[in-house]
Amino acid sequence: LLGASKEAEQERMITAQYAARLEEQKKESARMEKDHATLTDLLRQECVALKAKTQENARLAQQQSALATSQGAVQHKKIAMLEQQLAGAREVSKEKEGTQQMLVEWGEENNKKIAKIEQEYFALKDCVRREQETARYWQQRSVILQQSSARLLGASKE
Repeated sequence: LLGASKEAEQERMITAQYAARLEEQKKESARMEKDHATLTDLLRQECVALKAKTQENARLAQQQSALATSQGAVQHKKIAMLEQQLAGAREVSKEKEGTQQMLVEWGEENNKKIAKIEQEYFALKDCVRREQETARYWQQRSVILQQSSARLLGASKE
């Protein structure tokens, strides 16, 4: 009887320990479920924010693509126009190669004429400057002579 009671006591202790561990595991499981729910909610919120950000980035990328396409089309039109102008200029250049030498010679002659005209211009300008200086000199002399005449007249009246 004593052995059976010891065995029963041991079984109760093992059962109590098992029940305590089971209760502890239930609490741990409940805490883990709560943490899991919290993390799942945070992850869901992050996914919603990320989806909104991704949609905004896609919208911006689409705008940039449309703008780049538009600018590219404009650039291609400009390039085509410039190529046409270049082709036209090359054609004109070929037509005018013969006259280019004549233009160079004409330009050289004109440069010589311009140099001669400039030389005459500066000579005339210098002459005008000297004449103005001479006129100022004689004007000053005239004023001095008038003042002297006035003094002499004043002295002769006295």
